Amino acid sequence: LEKHLHQGKVLATFLIGVLGGPVFSSLTARLLINDHWYKYLIIILANIPSTVATLSFGQGIYQLMLK
Repeated sequence: LEKHLHQGKVLATFLIGVLGGPVFSSLTARLLINDHWYKYLIIILANIPSTVATLSFGQGIYQLMLK
């Protein structure tokens, strides 16, 4: 059961990073998975889809403003 609890913390950190961006991802990793070496890897992997979503949203807004 302890193993699944930890995997839930990693998944929660990833999802908060994707939805919230790098600041929330870093804060969540600091709170939930502070003692593990791969917390920075989780933050980096969560920021990739977050960045893509932010840029796509910005590009859509930019194109709406031009039309």
